[in-house]
Amino acid sequence: MKKSLRFASAALALTLAAGMTLPAFAAAKADYSKDETVYAVMNADGSIKSTTVSEHLYSASGLSNVTDESTLTDIQNTESDAAFTQDGEKLVWNTDDTDVYYKGNTDKALPITANVTYTLDGVTDSLENLIGKSGHLTVTVDLTNNETGTVNGKERTVVTPLITAVGVIFGQDATNLSAEHGMLESAAKSSVAAFVCLPGVKDSLDGLLPDDLSTVEDYLQDSVT
Repeated sequence: MKKSLRFASAALALTLAAGMTLPAFAAAKADYSKDETVYAVMNADGSIKSTTVSEHLYSASGLSNVTDESTLTDIQNTESDAAFTQDGEKLVWNTDDTDVYYKGNTDKALPITANVTYTLDGVTDSLENLIGKSGHLTVTVDLTNNETGTVNGKERTVVTPLITAVGVIFGQDATNLSAEHGMLESAAKSSVAAFVCLPGVKDSLDGLLPDDLSTVEDYLQDSVT
């Protein structure tokens, strides 16, 4: 990166898109299916700025009088005019539609956490101290999967495999960008470094798979740069 670092802390946006069969922020019952995606916008150090959760309900026989459960706040139907009534954490949907999409907010801890470090010309410092300087900048995002468990009581730590997408937005002053195990895209005057990861899965599979994992290496990262 050759030009001055003038992008603000808020320009760092990490999106954790976690596709879950058992939603973390809402419970699903047997008469319908429920998919959940969590979007987190983070501050420069990886702490949470805001979290939005998107839910998709599906039932082939329709969702009339289906009772859903959710701990989300400020719930909004995003795809239709289907109405619902709410009593605490219970949502009753009044529609014959087979699909309902809604979103809401949460302040609960994420199943995936991130720590972001900045190194300019070999010296690690906070982003606030680096703004206005120029040189070769390395941004490292370390991901931790907090959904852990054991196998048959044995001393092997396993994690829930949560597909995690990480996006970092750079302003037009950023040049000569590279994204190891990721891809770069231009959007107007900004550039986006994007990665897809399965945090914690590589360690969970340690010793269980062949040594050559080159075909899936890009997706088994706990840290992206």
